[in-house]
Amino acid sequence: LIKNYYENYSSGNVDQLENFAKPISDTEKSYVALFSQYVESYNDLKCYTKRGLTEGEYVVSVYMNMKFKDIKTAAPGLDFFYVRTDENGDYYIDNAYSQFNQSNMEESTQADVQSLINEFERAEDVTDLMASVQEEYEAAVKKDADLDKMVSTTLPAAISEWAKSLTEA
Repeated sequence: LIKNYYENYSSGNVDQLENFAKPISDTEKSYVALFSQYVESYNDLKCYTKRGLTEGEYVVSVYMNMKFKDIKTAAPGLDFFYVRTDENGDYYIDNAYSQFNQSNMEESTQADVQSLINEFERAEDVTDLMASVQEEYEAAVKKDADLDKMVSTTLPAAISEWAKSLTEA
C-alpha cells in the first residue's frame, strides 16, 4: 500500500493514487502534480505501525529517503498515515489525516481518530524516531548544498507560486 502510494505520488499519477488514498481533493491533486515535478522517488521505506481505533485500522509512520531530481543526496523524512480497511477487506490510506489535509483542512476528521493520532505522535518511541530523522535530514542538507537549495529555496518558492495561483483562480 505505502510503496504503491509513493510510486504514484512521485510520478504525479493522481488517478492511480486514488486507489491507495481516499479522498484526494482537486487541490491536493494539483499539489501532487507540482511536487512530482521535483521528486524522482521515495526510497528505503520503513513502516512503523500501531493499532488504530478499531480492528483493521492502523496508525503508520513511514521513514523514507526522498530523492529529488538532479540532486545527489536524498532527504530523509518521516510521513504519517491513518490506514483503514474498506468493505472488501482492502487497506487504504484515509487521506483526511494526511499532512496535506492536516495543513489545509479540506476534509473533516473524526475527533477520536485525531486524538489517537495526537497521542501516537507524543509517544516516546515516535518522538525519538522524529528526532533521529530530523538529525539525519539536517546532516544531509548540511552535506549537500544542492539539496539545501532545493528544500530551502526552490521547493518553497514553487509551492508559494502554486498557492498564489490557487487564490488567483
